[in-house]
Amino acid sequence: MEIDLKPDGTSWTEEYVAFVKTCEPAPNWRYTMVGTILSEELQSYFTGDKSAEEVAEVIQSRVRIYLDEAR
Repeated sequence: MEIDLKPDGTSWTEEYVAFVKTCEPAPNWRYTMVGTILSEELQSYFTGDKSAEEVAEVIQSRVRIYLDEAR
């Protein structure tokens, strides 16, 4: 995967490593289905099949439907 360099031409590696070291596992989600929806739909963005905007619209729609049905 290609990563852009900083404007001065240096790598972002140190910042990425520092960020990853601060990450913690996500707590148990109250709505695990939301996580499922995200993982299913984000695949098409990362494979280049859909734009970020298209994926965001689909995710928003699916989550809205799920939450409406969960009431």
